[in-house]
Amino acid sequence: MYIFFSKKIETKPSKNLIVGRYTDSISLDPSIATDSESFQVSVNIFENLVRLDSDGLTILPSLAESWRSSEDGLTWNFHIRPNVTFHDGNPLNAEAIVFNFQRWMNDNNPYHTGQFTYWNQSFGGFPGMIKSVIAISEYNVEILLNEPYAPFLNVLSLPAFGISSPESIKKYNENLKFHPVGTGPFALDQWDVGREVVLKRNENYWGKKAALDGLVFRVIDKKADIDALFKSSRLHILEGAQWTDKDKIEASPHTILRYKPMINISYLALNHSVAPFDDIRVRKAIGLLLNRDQIISDALTPLSKPASTFLPPQSKSYHEGIKPLPQNIEEAKKLLKEAGFEKGFNTTLWVSSTSRDYMTNPIGASSIIREQLKEANINVHLKVLSWTDFLNSVKNGEHPMVLAGWNGDLLDPDNFLYTLFYSENTKPNLSLNYFFYKNASLDQLLKTARHTINEEFRTSLYRDAQEMIYNDFVGFPLVHTMSLCAIDYRVKNYKPSAIGHQWLYEVDFR
Repeated sequence: MYIFFSKKIETKPSKNLIVGRYTDSISLDPSIATDSESFQVSVNIFENLVRLDSDGLTILPSLAESWRSSEDGLTWNFHIRPNVTFHDGNPLNAEAIVFNFQRWMNDNNPYHTGQFTYWNQSFGGFPGMIKSVIAISEYNVEILLNEPYAPFLNVLSLPAFGISSPESIKKYNENLKFHPVGTGPFALDQWDVGREVVLKRNENYWGKKAALDGLVFRVIDKKADIDALFKSSRLHILEGAQWTDKDKIEASPHTILRYKPMINISYLALNHSVAPFDDIRVRKAIGLLLNRDQIISDALTPLSKPASTFLPPQSKSYHEGIKPLPQNIEEAKKLLKEAGFEKGFNTTLWVSSTSRDYMTNPIGASSIIREQLKEANINVHLKVLSWTDFLNSVKNGEHPMVLAGWNGDLLDPDNFLYTLFYSENTKPNLSLNYFFYKNASLDQLLKTARHTINEEFRTSLYRDAQEMIYNDFVGFPLVHTMSLCAIDYRVKNYKPSAIGHQWLYEVDFR
C-alpha cells in the first residue's frame, strides 16, 4: 500500500540524491556482505548476469543479454552484453564473468578472502552445486550444474553476485570492500565510514545514463528533526522512517509518505546445539510462554503483524493452516517440569542494539520476551551487541537464544526456508541457520524443492517443510513488518522494490 499527497512544486534541488539511513554499510564488496545497508549501495555500483524487476518476480536481462538452458536444467548458456566497461576502464567479457565465479565458488582461490555467506547458502558450499563455469567465446559463458536448481536465475540476481572488475579484485583483494568497481550506473566517489557513502554517475555507462549527478547514502541520527532535513534539502529519501515521525511526515508540505510492504520475518532462534534447547519439551514450553500481541503493543508499532510461519504471507507457499501456539503458562510449566526444569533455568538472549526493517525495537521486544519467559522461572539475561558484533558472533553459534530476522532477497520460499534451516548453513563464520538445527528429513524436502520445476509440487513440499519446522518447535516466528518511506515531494521515478534493494538510476527531481 502506498500513500501519495499532492505538493506544491518549489525550488529545484541539486542533482545529488541524498538517501538517509540509520546504519552505515559494512562492506561494498557485495560477495561478502549480508546486510541490507551494504546491498542498498552496491546494487547501484554492480550489475549481475540477470536482474529482478521491481515486482520481485520478473527476471530481466542485465549483463547477460540472453540465456538458454538444457531440458534437464543442468547446462546454462549466457550471452554476455558486448561493449560494456567496468568503472576502471577494463572491458567486460566472458573471462571476467568466469573470474568472478571462480572467486566465489572455490575456497582455495587466492581472491576468496572473507566470508562468502551468500554463495554458501545459495549453492550449498564451495563449489557446491556448480560443476564448472567456462568461457566458450569472448561473450559466451557456459555454467554446468551438478543438479537441477529451480530458483537458479532468481539466485543469480541476488546483490551478492554483482560482477566486479577482475583487475580491481587482483589489486585490492581483502580490501575490495572499500574499493568497489563494477559496471553499474554509479561508481564510488568516496566513503566516509560511519557517516556517508558518495557515488557519482558513471558517464561511460552502457545503458541509459542516470538522471542524477550522484547518490549520497547518509547516516542520520534517530533524534534528528526529519522535517528540517527535508526542508533544507539535506535529505531526499528516508527508508525505514520511524513510526514516531509518521505524523510529521504526513503533515509536512515537504514530504510524501509511503507504506512499503516488506518480505521479512523476525524470529526467536533457540540454539539446538546448546542445552537445554536440544530438548523439544523446553522449546515448546518457550513457545507457550510467548505472546506476540503483547510484544507488538508494548514494544513495536502497528506496522508489525503477528507471524505464524517463517514465510511471509506474500509467498505462494505460505501455510495458512499453521497458527502460533496460544500462550499457556501452566502448560509451559508442566513441560519444563517433565524436562527436569521445575524451578526454571538461567539463559541468555542475544540482541542487536540496531533496529532493522523486520524488528524496529529489538531491545524493547527482547525485554518483553524476557518478562514472558520469567512467568515459568526462565531467567533471561539480555546481551546487547552492536550490529557488526552481532552478525559476527551469531554466525559462530555462540548464543543460547537470539532475536534475529531476515529481509528476503527473493519471494521464492527457498530464500527463507533453505537459508534459515538447511543443515549445511551451520558452518562456522558462514551460518545463517541461527538455530543450528540439523534435520535430514527437512534437508531432503528442501533439496527436492530446489530441484523440481513443478510449482504445485514445490508448494506442497514447502508446506510440508513449514509443518515439520512447526511440529519440532525449532524456533518461533514473531512478526512481519512493513516499513515507512519518507520522500521529498520533488523526487520522481522512485520505484519501491518488493525485495528492498533500490535501483536509483531512473530517479530524478521535478
